[in-house]
Order: sequence, then C-alpha cells, then structure tokens
Amino acid sequence: MTIDEAIKTLKGLQCSQRLNHWPEVQEATRLGIEGLEQIKEARKWNLIISEAYLPGETEESEKQPLAIKQKPS
Repeated sequence: MTIDEAIKTLKGLQCSQRLNHWPEVQEATRLGIEGLEQIKEARKWNLIISEAYLPGETEESEKQPLAIKQKPS
C-alpha cells in the first residue's frame, strides 16, 4: 500500500458514520492522516525526520505505556 492509498483509506474512515462516531477513532484517524501527509511531504523534499514527532505526540507520551495514555471510560 502506498502512502496515497493509506491516506485515501483513512479519509474514507473519516466519512464512515458506523466507525467514526467514537472520539478516539476520530482523533486516531486525523492524526494518521496528518502523520502520513507529513511523511509524504518529507519524502518529496528528501528530508530526514528521524527525531521529529508526529502530530499530537510528545517526548513524555513516548515514555508512558499505552495503557496509561488511554482515557478512562
């Protein structure tokens, strides 16, 4: 799957009423699209983004286990 295909798939998920009614899915989809678009742009200009964080990601969040990152329901 190419980056363009992945972006197209995620944008399709954004429009899905069945899947996208959960705020967590909406946010994950939005961040996925933004991240892929940044990677696509970086590749376009041959930039190296080894130390860059994706949208919504911080150095602190990388140190926390996934279970702690999730909001309590």
